[in-house]
Amino acid sequence: MSYTKRSCISGLFLLFLALACEANSGFIGVKDSHFELNGSPFLFNGFNSYWLMHVAADPTERYKGTEVLKDASTSGLSVCRTWAFSDGGDRALQISPGVYDERVFQGLDFVIAEAKKYGVRLILSFVNQ
Repeated sequence: MSYTKRSCISGLFLLFLALACEANSGFIGVKDSHFELNGSPFLFNGFNSYWLMHVAADPTERYKGTEVLKDASTSGLSVCRTWAFSDGGDRALQISPGVYDERVFQGLDFVIAEAKKYGVRLILSFVNQ
């Protein structure tokens, strides 16, 4: 098989793979003036809970975040906006330039996993603006 033919076949394969991945990306998109998830309408019903990562940085307090996400899901709430940053204080993500607190990152990982478990989508705020 010639190089050109192999390149075309490989390119088509990658294109179809990319299209298949995009169709089920799991990300909310917009079609016309409506939200969509994997080609189906997505109804946005959300709440704010800025403190989830902060509390989840302490493993003994993680149950609080679990309860909030579980209750939200049971109540039909589909989206939570929460912080994925911490500018300082006792649970800062970056303690000093180049020095990070792994506990806080593990807390954020926990929040993301729990949200997925209960079917709640997250809007992660990265800066305090």
